Amino acid sequence: MTVESDVVAAVATAVSSSGGLDAAFNNAGIEGHQMPTADLPDEEVRRVIDVNLFGVCYGMKHEIPALLARGGGTITRALVEMPALGEAIASVHPVGRIGQPREIADVVVFLCSGGASFMTGSLVVVDGGALSNG
Repeated sequence: MTVESDVVAAVATAVSSSGGLDAAFNNAGIEGHQMPTADLPDEEVRRVIDVNLFGVCYGMKHEIPALLARGGGTITRALVEMPALGEAIASVHPVGRIGQPREIADVVVFLCSGGASFMTGSLVVVDGGALSNG
């Protein structure tokens, strides 16, 4: 979401439908058109920045007060592989494929659960071993 009023409405809907906000998942990551940086139109640069930066910032700006109103909670952020790179990555990936949305979602559910209550500021890599494979 790149329009702040949309984020305000989404948080308000979550709070009113469930009695409060206990956890939030801010997932942003789009890629711009694949072209030399010098050729990128300003509109494209703004679109990517709006989603990847402002979308997450607006989320946190309005989620934090709702979480604090319930005594605290969890915000999880994610950067997900860009789809255009998926095939290329899969061909050299240690497990021979890219991760599936459900595999990422399972980790997010854990991070938002009581089982992760002592984790803070942690980087959790869910990449099928790509980082450790060098």
